[in-house]
Amino acid sequence: MKYVDEFRNPGLAKGLVKKVAELPRRNVRVMMGGGMIAHAAAEAGLEDMLHKEVTLILGPGCPRCVTPASAIDNAIAISEFPKTIVTIHGGMTMIPGSSKSLEAKKAEGGDIRAVYSCTEALNIAIKNPEKNVIFVAVGYETTSPTVASTIIEAQRKGVENFYITRGHIIFTSIFRALLEGGEARFNGLLMPGPVSTIIGSKAYDFIPEKYKLPCVITGLETCDILQSIYMLLKQMEEDKPRVEIQYSRCVNEEGNLAAKKILNEVFEVCDSPLRGFGVVPKSGLKLRKKYEQFDAEKVYNVQLEETKESKGCICGEVIRGVMTSSDCPFFGKACTPRRPIGPCMVDPHGACSLNYRSSSVRGLLRRFT
Repeated sequence: MKYVDEFRNPGLAKGLVKKVAELPRRNVRVMMGGGMIAHAAAEAGLEDMLHKEVTLILGPGCPRCVTPASAIDNAIAISEFPKTIVTIHGGMTMIPGSSKSLEAKKAEGGDIRAVYSCTEALNIAIKNPEKNVIFVAVGYETTSPTVASTIIEAQRKGVENFYITRGHIIFTSIFRALLEGGEARFNGLLMPGPVSTIIGSKAYDFIPEKYKLPCVITGLETCDILQSIYMLLKQMEEDKPRVEIQYSRCVNEEGNLAAKKILNEVFEVCDSPLRGFGVVPKSGLKLRKKYEQFDAEKVYNVQLEETKESKGCICGEVIRGVMTSSDCPFFGKACTPRRPIGPCMVDPHGACSLNYRSSSVRGLLRRFT
């Protein structure tokens, strides 16, 4: 398949590994800005290929992991109101709140439904006019434009029983907070192609300009990531940090102007809490006044108790890149993909889930080879 097979070519991958090894830089720490990059890198075993040259660390790019417990608590509280259906992307149902997940609330009898899209939630509202339907809006600019278009469609159709919660996150805001905090130690950033397709490469200009770090926007195939790592190391060798686009078959400087226009039409920027960071200025999106009739907060007067994280869980520190999964006393013991405690183990793109599966594979290889 064109644009896929060539980026999975073993011969090309070996050549790129050799090119990386020929560069003088060693022990470079590269932060992967998205769980999809880390997932692809783990599946390909890239860290083992580059063990002398590069250490890959996962940053706060997993949207389900950075969604705060308060967002889940809020959705659970709303589900307790009569004649209310709560809808949410399927991957979010097991993300923990302060005391339980939406999956657990569903098991207790709550009308909570996993959906593929916001449009599906709108259709549920149209079919159930006697009930309020809430869509738990989470994620970055990869999903928020579709929610914006759904809100416009709901207004056009005159739907009066459909609402969304506030949970969308501006992708670059997390990295501004991370870099401003100065806790994590790394030498360059790999940014994910999918969200960059929407926001464009210019959105990352602050990284080399203010923090003097190289940044490469990468695709998600093996050769994409290897080439991106090579491009990062070349920037370091030249001492000329900048934003480069490896994923040029989909990403440009400006991004998707139509998607950005509809986002700006429906949403405005607001402060928002993020797991591991607290409240981050200008990191979230809320509905503009023109569309606030669809804001669940305007309908449901929810009073939440203080948000609590699972005692002993270090997902916040793992998300910020200052600790690793192996630093957690629960990792691989009390906390596994079958019995997850924190969001980083729930989400298949979370650092703990990826490390658990990678360590399990390595253990099997040692046992049977």
